[in-house]
Amino acid sequence: MLVNRMANDTKSDIRKKCRARRANRHGVRTEIDSDRLADYFLAHVAPSRSVRIAGYWPIEAEFDVLPLLGRLHKRGNDLCLPVVVEHTKVLSFRVWSPFDPLVASTFGTRVPPGDSAEVVPHLLIVPLIAFDGRGHRLGYGGGYYDCTLSVLASSGAISIGVAFEDQYVNKVPAETHDVALDWIITEERARRIQGTSHALGKGI
Repeated sequence: MLVNRMANDTKSDIRKKCRARRANRHGVRTEIDSDRLADYFLAHVAPSRSVRIAGYWPIEAEFDVLPLLGRLHKRGNDLCLPVVVEHTKVLSFRVWSPFDPLVASTFGTRVPPGDSAEVVPHLLIVPLIAFDGRGHRLGYGGGYYDCTLSVLASSGAISIGVAFEDQYVNKVPAETHDVALDWIITEERARRIQGTSHALGKGI
């Protein structure tokens, strides 16, 4: 369902509304949602097996991408998960495969243990609270993904937001430091964002 943004709505207003909407949608989710999103991802993005992919461990009502990560692992893609690093907004990434042990970390998420190898992803699967048709996302407000995507932009890293279709809004307020996503994929469709710096095709 579209959330119309009123002129006086702030990021905080939209975040509150869409966080509640996401929680409601999460409460009635089914395995079919994750399977459909994975199908759209593999059909439209179709990363080659040489592409290293950063996923995330879902917290709160974030879209469950673990089935997608499992399918990518079976295809032969190397996977990693983000880790918050003290005194910086730029995320680090550690090697991970399904069923590898994880440890508790910041914000209630789970991450690979500290002795896991650090790597640089070619493609990032990004959680969000709300998104619009321009590829702008609304997160928790910490700025970690914006900072990380800015740093990785020079390497040509691709960013793909994943969400329930209900998290779509007509406009996310954007600031100069906000980084638009290259794709947004939901359980209902895949959106390739026009005007991004990457010409992404199948088999990247």
